[in-house]
Amino acid sequence: MTSGEQLFWLPIHAFISCGLLYLIALNLFPRLKLLDFPERYGLKRARLPYPTGIISVGIFLCFFIALAQLGQQNSGILIGIILITITAFYDDRRQLPTSLRLGMQLLAAFLIFATGTHIFTITNPLITNGIIKLDTIRLPLAFFGNPPLLSGIFTMFWLLLTMNALNWFDGVPGQVSLLSSIGFI
Repeated sequence: MTSGEQLFWLPIHAFISCGLLYLIALNLFPRLKLLDFPERYGLKRARLPYPTGIISVGIFLCFFIALAQLGQQNSGILIGIILITITAFYDDRRQLPTSLRLGMQLLAAFLIFATGTHIFTITNPLITNGIIKLDTIRLPLAFFGNPPLLSGIFTMFWLLLTMNALNWFDGVPGQVSLLSSIGFI
């Protein structure tokens, strides 16, 4: 099979794997008492299997480990994702304090940045050459290759923003359906 054919079948395998694991979770999670808490949000409905998002993360991590070369940068991404997944799973069960969740998100964002994932520039049509460089000031962290300070601030801010954006709008009717449809299209 050529690499083009492998790339064609990869998302199909991921989709089928997620579908099968979700079907298993719908039957297994109630037995394991992994159900949501509708009463926390004033809802009057039966409890549903809740932490099924862990299936998508698990499938992603399996494909990521199988396909990515695990150097320093990809290891930082992997550790950051695992850290956020564990925090979110535990928060779904026990409701962690906001400060602890934010601290874990900051740690994950720092690990991702410090191991080599940087945003180096921001484009801006309102200035002359249109590019704001974020890599001009370097931090003296020899273990992490002296990362750029402004890039670190912006990268970590961007990661925190994207991690929390959907939570800020949680409860907006039709939000998940709309975003899922847009993502699919």
